[in-house]
Amino acid sequence: MSLDEALRRILRDELRVVVREEIGTLLDKLEEHATVETAVSSSSEFLTTKEAAAIARVGASTIRTWIGNGSLKRYGRGNHFLVARHELEQWLTGEDESTSVDLSVDDLANAIVAKACGT
Repeated sequence: MSLDEALRRILRDELRVVVREEIGTLLDKLEEHATVETAVSSSSEFLTTKEAAAIARVGASTIRTWIGNGSLKRYGRGNHFLVARHELEQWLTGEDESTSVDLSVDDLANAIVAKACGT
């Protein structure tokens, strides 16, 4: 192995360690944020379909359709359709809580290092 190859290998290994640490820190922060969001959502205000429709400026039947097709989560029992205000607002603004990335730190680190090293 040449000196150039040895230096590249050392640099790649060190870079991988740093990238793993940084990705781990970011994932921890995302997890903390998700925990806070969950705590907020558990105490959120619930709206009837009529109230939700007024906020969304649509008919109550449209809210029931959105519940039926899974765009909004339904709360309540029987004929009572309730929607969490924060979920409605997130859906209306295009913010989707379900867009989580499930990649391992090693996979992310390896992909970043490979791209940085041109391999």
